[in-house]
Amino acid sequence: MASGKSNYQAWKFRISRILKEKWLLTAIETDIDKGNSENLACDNAAFTILTLNVKDSQITHIQERTTAKEAWEALRIVHLGIRASGRMVLMQRLWALRMVEGDDMAEHLNKFRELANQVESLSADSKGIKNNELITLLTLSLPESYKPIIMALQSRADKISFDIFSGRLLQESACRQVVQTTSHSLGQSTSVIAFAARSYG
Repeated sequence: MASGKSNYQAWKFRISRILKEKWLLTAIETDIDKGNSENLACDNAAFTILTLNVKDSQITHIQERTTAKEAWEALRIVHLGIRASGRMVLMQRLWALRMVEGDDMAEHLNKFRELANQVESLSADSKGIKNNELITLLTLSLPESYKPIIMALQSRADKISFDIFSGRLLQESACRQVVQTTSHSLGQSTSVIAFAARSYG
């Protein structure tokens, strides 16, 4: 049911399929001839389907409408506005997203992708953010220590995709974890050896 959040597109698809199956789709596509009893019956049936498939919070948007087409258009206008404002909020979250040094790169990328996917779902053309813009936003969210790898990837002659870029970041993060783990292990070994030397020296 249309809820006023981000499910309007899915709701629209479902209702369109229901109306089409019942041969009522024309009721939301064309103006009806109110003098034609058959058209009027079709419109009433379509209007009833719309009414039964929205939450109570959405009734206020259609209760003053007189035809199914008017109700359909009213919901479209309301939810396009909600989508536009929702997209703006999500874009602000993307801009503000920051990875702290030492955080898990995979977790950070998952958060980034989730926000980007939500932005796409609320985009009017369903295309979302362009590849180069996504990469730019991702680079801005990374710690300063990743600057060398970012510059190396951005200086490549070939066009790099977001997936390749994020994959390379995961590789870099994994290498850093290996180095850190190895250094920690070596440090512990050195401490043990030093302790042994003191004990048996």
